[in-house]
Amino acid sequence: AHIGYYTMLFSHCAPNGRVFAFEAASPSCDKCLRNLEYNARAHDRDFSNVELVRMAVGDRNEPAVEETLYLSGTPDYGKTRAQFDFTTLDAFCDRRDIQHVDLIKSDVDGWDYEVLLGAREMIQRCRPVLLAAGQRFDLGSHAHRQGARRRTRPRARRAASRHGPAPR
Repeated sequence: AHIGYYTMLFSHCAPNGRVFAFEAASPSCDKCLRNLEYNARAHDRDFSNVELVRMAVGDRNEPAVEETLYLSGTPDYGKTRAQFDFTTLDAFCDRRDIQHVDLIKSDVDGWDYEVLLGAREMIQRCRPVLLAAGQRFDLGSHAHRQGARRRTRPRARRAASRHGPAPR
């Protein structure tokens, strides 16, 4: 969710759908909530289809200590280690009885592969559009992720070729 830009965009684009915005970092979550409230008032928008979920998304369902980077303008500016409650998208959908997902947008500072691992069943069942931002510097810093990048690249190109030219 970060500060809510894409959350508001997706809410506006799918007014009859539901938008689940995940944000585990309290400063960003609070800012996202304030932005939703402000934009609802200032621009007469209805964000009632948005649910802000204060959890991290990944490939596990348990609390974990992870390093995070808080942006300037937050009380915890800089890198810090904090405990976050993690969920997989598969487990979240099971708990909420969500039967269909149209889109997954992920931008979790290099952990996008883990998010997709935690959504395998749902991706196979629903075939949603996937928007994932894998930062190369984060992927390259972990050996297992280098292999993940090699494994996912051919699939991403095949998926893109069904919907237009493959990315270069």
